[in-house]
Amino acid sequence: MHAQTFLGHLQQQRQGEGKITVTQSKTITDLVNGNASSSPEKNTTTPNNITPGTKISAQAKTVGSKTVVSQQQSTIDRAKKAEQKAALALGKKTSTQTNKNTEAARRAAVAAEQKKAEAAAQAAQKEEQLAEIRRQEEAARAKQEAEALARQQAAQEAKARAESAEAEKRAQWAREAEAYKKKLESERRSQAHQQDDDEMSIPTIDMRKKVMRGSRKVTGYRVQAFAGGNTRADKMKAQQAGNAIKMRFPDQPIYVHFYSPRWICRVGNYRSLGEAEKMLRAVRKMGYKAATIVKGKITVN
Repeated sequence: MHAQTFLGHLQQQRQGEGKITVTQSKTITDLVNGNASSSPEKNTTTPNNITPGTKISAQAKTVGSKTVVSQQQSTIDRAKKAEQKAALALGKKTSTQTNKNTEAARRAAVAAEQKKAEAAAQAAQKEEQLAEIRRQEEAARAKQEAEALARQQAAQEAKARAESAEAEKRAQWAREAEAYKKKLESERRSQAHQQDDDEMSIPTIDMRKKVMRGSRKVTGYRVQAFAGGNTRADKMKAQQAGNAIKMRFPDQPIYVHFYSPRWICRVGNYRSLGEAEKMLRAVRKMGYKAATIVKGKITVN
């Protein structure tokens, strides 16, 4: 009765637990539950007051009890194996889930590292671009400064050259003026010396105004060899020019007059421009480069 109660307890179903089924022969079940029928055997007496029926019943009980215990142990072993399999399956499932979670975490970490690396690379590239822009700006600024400095130096050099040329020109003018002044002074002294001694190396030229008989005024040309100012030196220069031309061309009339505000020296009376140009070339060969032709009234016979 105790064993059958244990089997009933073992076969009870509870939530969350497995189902256990016990299989045994009907003879054992009847024997355990006390349903075995007694055969009409003869009641004989054995030693120690043990009858054959009593011996058989005891043996049957012993065999049934051992069989039940063996089946119960087998059932317990199968239950333990089932629990171990369930625990192993649960462990594998948990391990698989853990591995999945670990792989997901690893992938997330790798993705985060890749994003960080990409962000760092982009920042480095941007910094390099900014550095290149700064280098280009500095190079352009340096080039502009160099060009400005070169222009300034060129302007200063040009100004210095212009000032030097102007100074040289002024010095040349001063030298020429000084030389001309010395020349005039020398000529004045020579002329004064000649007048004092009443001796001349050249024949005296009659510069007095003469009126030709039967002469008349017509429009023509004269060669103007000299035109100066209104000073005594200009008068002397006009007279000297007239004397020199008279010595070279004695047949040509010389006119030294003061036409306000300057002294002038003119040569000849030419009706045609060709004659005047011929005389102009001759006068310029004598050194009077400023000689020119003037048109006006001339005296002819």
